[in-house]
Amino acid sequence: MERVLLLHMPLAVPTVPNLAVELLAGVLARSGIEADVFYGTCRLARTPAISSYIHSITGGVIFTPLYYSSESPESVARRLIDCPKAVSELFGNFKRFRAERRDAPAEWGVPRRSVGSEWPFGSDCDELLADVLTHMDAARLCLKRCLEDIPVGRYDVFAFSLMFDAQKLASLALAKWLKEREPHAAVLFGGTACDGDMGYELLQRFPCVDAVAQGEADLTIAGAIRALRGERPLESIPGLLFRFGTTVTASPPAPKLEQLDALPVPDYTSFLQQLSASDWKHDDPFILFEASRGCWWGERHHCKFCGLRADGLAYRRKSPARVRAEIQELASRYPVHRALYSTDAILDYRALRNLMPTLPGLAARHQWKLFFELKSNLHKHEVALLSESGVTTVQPGIETFSDRVLALMDKGNRGIRQVQFLKWLASYGIGIIYNIILGTPGE
Repeated sequence: MERVLLLHMPLAVPTVPNLAVELLAGVLARSGIEADVFYGTCRLARTPAISSYIHSITGGVIFTPLYYSSESPESVARRLIDCPKAVSELFGNFKRFRAERRDAPAEWGVPRRSVGSEWPFGSDCDELLADVLTHMDAARLCLKRCLEDIPVGRYDVFAFSLMFDAQKLASLALAKWLKEREPHAAVLFGGTACDGDMGYELLQRFPCVDAVAQGEADLTIAGAIRALRGERPLESIPGLLFRFGTTVTASPPAPKLEQLDALPVPDYTSFLQQLSASDWKHDDPFILFEASRGCWWGERHHCKFCGLRADGLAYRRKSPARVRAEIQELASRYPVHRALYSTDAILDYRALRNLMPTLPGLAARHQWKLFFELKSNLHKHEVALLSESGVTTVQPGIETFSDRVLALMDKGNRGIRQVQFLKWLASYGIGIIYNIILGTPGE
């Protein structure tokens, strides 16, 4: 059957949808290509400790034995505990969780492993080893649920979206299992975790992956699906990596979408249905929207710590009227879920003049809770306007309060202004999320 399944796998937060796959599903529908969205994240057992793995660089190890079937969970877990660098970050999360967690058996979605009497690592690390093994069991249960919930023979293309490196092993393991079950189906990987050399290595090392899409796929996804179906040459689709014999071949780079108003409004109906049938059904979800792409500040001053590639900084934005209409439509469509989170890297500085002043009336009617990332150089009256517009949480670019380090970072602000901005946010009741970065070169 010619139908596409777009997949979002662990380890990503189950209560947060994937904006990219929802947009691509809408784009495919406009092109006459039938597609569904599947949240493997919603098949993950909800244990009291699972956040230790979701928010861990090394958390993806729990899916390792599911791809490398020759490796037993015990051998992988023991090697992890033996590696000081790998375990230190996970152990920090584990200790924090252990201090806060509740141990009621009903909270565990899988049977808990107990510490073995012969384990050699000592009490704390032995307990961590038991926890890792428990979550390897949770990972196996997750993929088993995925395989059961994906009908055999319904899809001819499985397209995995990887926003984070922590999603790679779960995505690869399910892709391998699907390929073994349905060898004629095509597997496509894409997303920021497939950029650059990572995309090449995925094709070199993992035969279950047939092609990798790099860059923005809004203008190319329909062509890529048709090419995977043999309707046109793979090399004719921009932004695609594929195998030509034993060699990985790249087509020209994918074009960027310049007119963001042309994008569909994301439809989260399927996500909310899958979430409501999951172990996470009692957790409040977030509804994502997009007002811009790139970074207007980074185009001029690329912050030294920034994880955005220079070729991804080109700033494009939706019109204020479109952003206002989209927020209003999402708030009306999902009135119970009022947390509307912008995925923008930075709030458009013009939004304080041409978007925010149009929102207070709608904010009072819908009682929405907006989130934006923004620069930390706003004035007090602009903070007041954010509050009136229904902005309840922000992530300002603080990073440090040192004038010298701010200059090294090319942040364009001073420490005293950072403190003042945080005070203004607090005075208007706006929640604050920010980071402090240590070890800046030259610090």
